[in-house]
Amino acid sequence: MPAIASADATFRLRGNGGWHDMGWPRGTPILVVGQARTTATVTVPASKELVRAQVSVDGKSALGFLIDARDGHHYTVEPDPCCFLTVSDADDGLAKKARCGGRDSCPAGTVAVDKFVFRKDACGERLTCAAPAMVRVRVAGGPVTLEWDGSDADEWTAAYRAAPVGREHPQHVVARRAGAVVWQDSVVLHHGARYTIVLDGARPHVTID
Repeated sequence: MPAIASADATFRLRGNGGWHDMGWPRGTPILVVGQARTTATVTVPASKELVRAQVSVDGKSALGFLIDARDGHHYTVEPDPCCFLTVSDADDGLAKKARCGGRDSCPAGTVAVDKFVFRKDACGERLTCAAPAMVRVRVAGGPVTLEWDGSDADEWTAAYRAAPVGREHPQHVVARRAGAVVWQDSVVLHHGARYTIVLDGARPHVTID
């Protein structure tokens, strides 16, 4: 991989011809991360917050989401037949940290890793397990619930708790207070990472902790 500056993150858009095969329109896929735009690879400033990204095909069928841009990390954005696209992090250490579980369960403190994200060869038919993504919510004005990709609403507080990672795809997250939507966005999470959804100010955002 190319060397990058200590305060940069690199994003690669993979599979120019494969996007149509995965259900996207014919044409040239375009990735925008922050203010940077590419059809191949781009380097952007690292951030302590999730940054705005978008994939479109010739400027159409745009899908926007929030993603990590960690210092020194290399990310690959590629099409996915189930979830439109995925964002993998080559520097997340998942291959080293993952461990084998049983056929139906993982050791305490870990969760199953989707087989399309990573599968440890030594695990055979057993589950590949790793630390979950951990999310908390900083909010004023009363408790909120979160819904992940249409899941049932569940109360979320300032204490970290495990959040779904899925296929490292953009998950639509909806925060509600007393049934009213106070924030919603699509977010990509990664195993072992910690995040705070900040809803106590004028600018809702998600920090990398």
